[in-house]
Amino acid sequence: MITGENAARLRTIALVVALVAPALLAGCTSVTLDPAPPGMVPWIGTVPTTQRVIFITIDDGYDQDPAVPAVLKAANVKLTMFLTDNAISRYLPYFQGLAKLGSAVGSHAVTHVQLKDQPYEYQKQQLCDSRVWLGQHLGTPPTLFRPPYGQYDDNTLKAGFDCGYKVYIG
Repeated sequence: MITGENAARLRTIALVVALVAPALLAGCTSVTLDPAPPGMVPWIGTVPTTQRVIFITIDDGYDQDPAVPAVLKAANVKLTMFLTDNAISRYLPYFQGLAKLGSAVGSHAVTHVQLKDQPYEYQKQQLCDSRVWLGQHLGTPPTLFRPPYGQYDDNTLKAGFDCGYKVYIG
C-alpha cells in the first residue's frame, strides 16, 4: 500500500489525469496488430490516434489507493488492469469494485515472472491459470495479456493463443 507523501502525490496525479482525460480522449482511428503466425496471439505495440490520448493502466495490483475508485467514478474514466493473481488475492474486493466500474481486466500472469525463454508448458501454466483465476474472481476471463517486463517469445505467443487470449499489449 502506498502511504504518506507518495500516496498524496498519486491521488493528485490520478485526479488530474481523471479530470483531463475526458477532454483529451478522441478515440482511436485504428489499432494495428503486429501480424502473428497461425496459432499465436497478435501483439499491439502502438495505437494510432488523431488526438492526444491517455491510457491508464494498473500493472500487477500490489498497490490499492482507496481514493482511486471514487476519482474514476466521478470522472467517468475507465482503466485497464493487468493483474497478477498473487498480488490481488488479498485485495479482491478492491479490484472487483474497479471491474464493476467498467475497468477492463487483463492478465499479467499468475506471478510477475519473466516468461521469455521459459519452456512452453511453464508459460502455458502461468497464462492459463491466471485467465481462469481472474475470470472466476473478477467476472469474465480476460482476453488481454501484458507479459511481465514486456518480454515474450514464440512460446509466450503460442501459450497465450492456446489459453484463449486475443491480444498481447506492449
